[in-house]
Amino acid sequence: MQRTLLLVDDESGITDAIKRMLRGEPWQILQASNADEALQMFGQHSIHLLITDYKMPGTDGLTLCRQVRERSPATYRLLLSGQVDYAALRLAWQNGDIHRFVAKPWDNLLLTLDIHEGLRQQQLLQHSNHLQQQLSQQELLLLTDENWVVRHANEPLCRLLNCQPADLHGINLFAPALSAMPVSLETEVTHQTEQQQSWLGIFTFQRPHQAAMTTRMTISPLGPNFRLCLCQPVTGTLAPERGLQDELQRYSGEHHLQRLQQDAGAQAHDVQLLVITFPPGEVSNRDVASICFERLQVASGDRYNIYSPQPQSFLLLLPADLDPVAQHALQQAIRLQFEQPLQLQQRQQPLHPQLSLEQKPADIDCWTDWLRQRLGMPRVSIPAGAADSAVARPVVTPTRPTTPVQIRPVFNRSGRLVAVELPPPDQRDQADWYGGLQELQQRWQPLFGNPMKVLLNVSQASRRDTGALLQALNQLPGHSWQGFARISEADLLDQSDAAIAFRDQLRDQHCQLLLQQFGQGFLNPRQILQQPIAGVCMTAEFLSQLRGSKVTPQSRRLLQKLHEQPLLLYADRIDSPEQLAAAHLNQLDWLAGDLLSPLISAEQLQWFAGQGDQGA
Repeated sequence: MQRTLLLVDDESGITDAIKRMLRGEPWQILQASNADEALQMFGQHSIHLLITDYKMPGTDGLTLCRQVRERSPATYRLLLSGQVDYAALRLAWQNGDIHRFVAKPWDNLLLTLDIHEGLRQQQLLQHSNHLQQQLSQQELLLLTDENWVVRHANEPLCRLLNCQPADLHGINLFAPALSAMPVSLETEVTHQTEQQQSWLGIFTFQRPHQAAMTTRMTISPLGPNFRLCLCQPVTGTLAPERGLQDELQRYSGEHHLQRLQQDAGAQAHDVQLLVITFPPGEVSNRDVASICFERLQVASGDRYNIYSPQPQSFLLLLPADLDPVAQHALQQAIRLQFEQPLQLQQRQQPLHPQLSLEQKPADIDCWTDWLRQRLGMPRVSIPAGAADSAVARPVVTPTRPTTPVQIRPVFNRSGRLVAVELPPPDQRDQADWYGGLQELQQRWQPLFGNPMKVLLNVSQASRRDTGALLQALNQLPGHSWQGFARISEADLLDQSDAAIAFRDQLRDQHCQLLLQQFGQGFLNPRQILQQPIAGVCMTAEFLSQLRGSKVTPQSRRLLQKLHEQPLLLYADRIDSPEQLAAAHLNQLDWLAGDLLSPLISAEQLQWFAGQGDQGA
């Protein structure tokens, strides 16, 4: 199928220049001089990709994109502008009005890459819209995740159950609030779907204010993470059979003891509790408590362990140093989950959770003792060394990590080892990070001699986890490392106090900044050169195009300017001989990827002994 592009600009020279740039592409290219003409063409043609100027007489390009979104949501929308209001453009992107922004003057190679990527994304948009239309048809259906939590309920099913989609989202399909089926059915259906088989049978829904509704249902696996449930109503109802023994076991003291022993081994530092309580009478039995438990799991993303000493109270076990912003977001998510009342036994049950944070009292040394006390449990023996002291340790004690750090070797054009890239910082504690880094340093020093260069992928990690990794690095003896932090354009340009403090923290820790995803952000190359960065990370797509015959002199000049700054040019996804050839042809500085080396452990650095480069 031929792809159709629409170029919109009141200056014909701009649209003519883009047409010349794309003259070798097999696309139909249409032109319009203003928004009104463009909208008329949408009535006459199927437009796959729109490129529009921002500043035009009458309706501006951003408004045009918003109107096109309503009229043709599957059209990919790319905005051109010589004036960059980053905050406004970021908001438009977040709202879905534009998919991509390119600043003038553009680089021909980068703009061509953007258009190719836009057409691929447009295909996904088109498939997505088609799927949405199918899901909104008269077929009664639910979409759940692998844990049977409802993620989508279409309108016909909601009409049948006399509820809104929001009433079903986040509820387990087999929970008493939605199902009148025996609890044992969940095990049966799970077994079949995990075997990639479809379950067929009768399923009875609970309906608020009405009798239960019995349906014929088929449940099929939809990939590894989702389940598709299709229904047909049948005449008559089945008497609900409630089996709450599994739910009761879930809240038993034995269950708490097992979880507590697991938590004591996993938590390395102090903790705090987020306490959720309900007014008397709102959570009167374990049936309602199980639904509350599931809503809390959804709100917290199932990241934190949940205890329930009584049906009307819940305790979320949180790290003591959890970021205040994350704490606030968690509490907001919990309140949002309980905005909708429960639909229980033909009546609505409103819920009003009261949230508070509790810190461990100073007179209790061990947080596990405190938690057992809060749960009303007798003192039990936690295995020696499992529970950590509540006293913060100012200096990290060297220890081997529970999971060895996997590193990516980084080479220069001559194939000599110059650096190692660490995985994105995760939720390891500082001591665990220190153990892995200490081993890495001890292996590096005798093999290569020069200070170890370390790349940190902070663009894919929380600032809290990045801080723990930096603290661990700074515990290494001597100034034996040099850091490079891969940072996203959003984090680089964000002017919030938290973002500025984060960048200052990186610089204070002697980490130079490398801009991620070069050529795929809001800034044009000229503006990138004005940023306080030490280098850029090339995307694999950009690297592949550099070897093509259509590379323009303008793009060659761009790479030359990057070298003249001088900026470090890093290609981290060398996965094919063509990409390696392009990296050599364009004299990129650092190279990494599966073609050059897989991920390795610290002890495997000896593979590259004698190949360490004293220079960068």
